[in-house]
Amino acid sequence: MLISKKDLLAVTGISYGQLYRWKRERLIPEEWFMKQSSYTGQETFFPREQILSRIRSILDLKDHYTLEELAKMLSPEVAVSGYSEAEVKEITEIKEEIIDWIRENYHKDHYEYADIILLVAYTIFEKDYQISLEQRDFLLSNLLNRDTYFSMNGVALLLLSHRSEFFILMVKEQMPYSLDERLEVISKISLNNISNQLKLKYQTKFYS
Repeated sequence: MLISKKDLLAVTGISYGQLYRWKRERLIPEEWFMKQSSYTGQETFFPREQILSRIRSILDLKDHYTLEELAKMLSPEVAVSGYSEAEVKEITEIKEEIIDWIRENYHKDHYEYADIILLVAYTIFEKDYQISLEQRDFLLSNLLNRDTYFSMNGVALLLLSHRSEFFILMVKEQMPYSLDERLEVISKISLNNISNQLKLKYQTKFYS
């Protein structure tokens, strides 16, 4: 769902100048500024959920951090290239038993930042729905065995259901997608939002 620049400024109370300053400072990704034709010519639109969440974060934090510090915190990039199992277990948003289960079944003891984001999202799914150990194996194997290149920018994770079975799908939030009509989308999580929340909470872990 999109929101126009005019409506964005009205809803958030920020000025045109603030918006474009934050763009120049890399607080708001350039790709979120989307030009579309309208009856008045061309108008700028944004992904509604992402831009509103980002602006709330900026407004809450701008009096406590410099714009450069905020840009690091809100960027999808991180300074550290990998994390040990012990470091991942310090992230309380991931169930510790899931990390133990991954070690026992996949012998994995090194995690990338993208792994952490996906496991937080998966933990949310598992807390909200009754996912069996057999289904956990299927779902986590799909997440952990994804392509090496993975960008979470503008990506959502969908939890799908069909006849008491669960499936996970990654989609671009602003791109159309089609599903088998038998599949029901029962949950949707923005990976950008998870990333923002984690980097605000665990600042030194991800970009010091």
